Amino acid sequence: MVFVHVASDTRSRNSCPIHSDRLEVEIKTGDEPLAGTDYSINLLVRSGNGLVCKAYDLDNWGNDRERNSIDRYTICCPKGFLDGDEEISMFALAYILPPKRTDLLQLDNWFIERVTIKGNGRDIFTYRFHSWISPLKERMFGVSKVNETSYVRF
Repeated sequence: MVFVHVASDTRSRNSCPIHSDRLEVEIKTGDEPLAGTDYSINLLVRSGNGLVCKAYDLDNWGNDRERNSIDRYTICCPKGFLDGDEEISMFALAYILPPKRTDLLQLDNWFIERVTIKGNGRDIFTYRFHSWISPLKERMFGVSKVNETSYVRF
């Protein structure tokens, strides 16, 4: 078996319409053997003021979510998403599994290191997962804010 060490950096080229708020989402895949995943990923973020922002099939040119890589995505959110100084109240990622997938032995686990979200030139969310995520066990995972200083994983 040959393990390939990939250190790459992908960035989306999306631009947002004038009447929307723009988020920069940075996802770091860990530096563990077989840490990357080829599955597509959806994203859901809820702001401190309750607005929800969704992005389907996060995808950049080239290979996303490879071992020891940082992938950056531009996400367009409803106007007002970044209003106020409140932090993100919920962040979730979800696997998109191919239809009629019967070959469970090849399910692609992913070692997600951390997620950082920036808006208006400042960090508005950083969470260090530092763990393996398996689509066989959890199709959706993330964190929800429970008080002023703590998040809980789901």
